[in-house]
Amino acid sequence: MIAQQQAAMQSMIEWLADEHELGRKPSKIEIAGEFDLHNMHYYIFKYKKIMLGKWLLGVCGGYETPSDTEHCGHVFSEMQPYDPATAEQEAIATVEMIREYWMKQAAALEAEQAQNDAAEPEKESSGIFNGFVLLNSSECDLDQIKANLLQDWNISYTDYPYEENGLYFAQARYYKAEIGRFINEDAYEGEIIRVLPALFN
Repeated sequence: MIAQQQAAMQSMIEWLADEHELGRKPSKIEIAGEFDLHNMHYYIFKYKKIMLGKWLLGVCGGYETPSDTEHCGHVFSEMQPYDPATAEQEAIATVEMIREYWMKQAAALEAEQAQNDAAEPEKESSGIFNGFVLLNSSECDLDQIKANLLQDWNISYTDYPYEENGLYFAQARYYKAEIGRFINEDAYEGEIIRVLPALFN
């Protein structure tokens, strides 16, 4: 089993073990197939709640490259029976449903933000911007970046603290500049587990 498959299986197991889902690890789980959708790779799982139970269908993925081990958040199961003849079709439908749900959420947020922006009088300053910049090299002219942010976007710069372990602490997780990645999971897992099941009951 390749690293991506192992990561997908572990994510599927963790999702199923959540108290809002099975509440424990499945008795048995296997990769039953894979597919590509919207330029991302997905894995189809079949799993059993109990050893003598029926196989159920799950899907995990949203991997952009073959070396990716972090999915885009598409992990889900409606706990419907697994049927090899329709499993891929049902897994694709599940992914499309998740995407549609979050696209609608994003559109609603954008509409709300646009209403708020229209209602508020324009101010000279755009307020506080909290974010970070990813660079393709660990070497850069930091003073020039600060000057460009201030000149082009009126954004003043405050960097994250550099810790003794050689990492930057970005409020919730550690960032390693040499590889251009966060090295641990965000502590906030999001709400997809708690929101989506209500859609299907």
